[in-house]
Amino acid sequence: VIAAVISVFSFVSFYPTSTTTATHHLVTRGNFYLRTGEYDNGEIGEVFVRGPLLMKGYLDEPELSSEVFSSGYFKTGDFGMLDSGGNLHIVGRKKAIINSDGIKIDPAEIRNTLLLYPKVKDAYVTGVKNRRGMEVIKAIIVAHPDCTAKEIMTFCRDRLSDFKIPRLIEFKDTIPVDVMGKVILSL
Repeated sequence: VIAAVISVFSFVSFYPTSTTTATHHLVTRGNFYLRTGEYDNGEIGEVFVRGPLLMKGYLDEPELSSEVFSSGYFKTGDFGMLDSGGNLHIVGRKKAIINSDGIKIDPAEIRNTLLLYPKVKDAYVTGVKNRRGMEVIKAIIVAHPDCTAKEIMTFCRDRLSDFKIPRLIEFKDTIPVDVMGKVILSL
């Protein structure tokens, strides 16, 4: 998939999610362009693309076009990182990223940790709003009948940073998916 993106688009830009730096500059990595302050390999950022085969915008939808284009670059909705060789690695979708108190959290990392627990058969991790409107981590888990939320929390506490530990745990018999295999988000 990555190779296809590189061959279709002449430019791929990468805008790190970190807001700690005030100055930005472009760092060239082959066909990649990276706008950041101090660039570190492995920094996660939003991927933007442009090229001759990319649309110019949505027909008769200027507002939508302005939402998905920035300075001639298309916002892919993906988060990625560049390795030391300048290769782009897609790490998740922007909409899937959980924004917990300003910290960007990839739910895939939490899911992968949950799947390491022997009593967990499957898991889905998402962000949900709490009563104060803050996004918190919720894990929906398919587990053996004797599995408890307390054991899941203890297991996660030993493997994840505190801010990545699910605050809400719900057990289900299955995780519902649509015909395309995507999790039904109205859980």
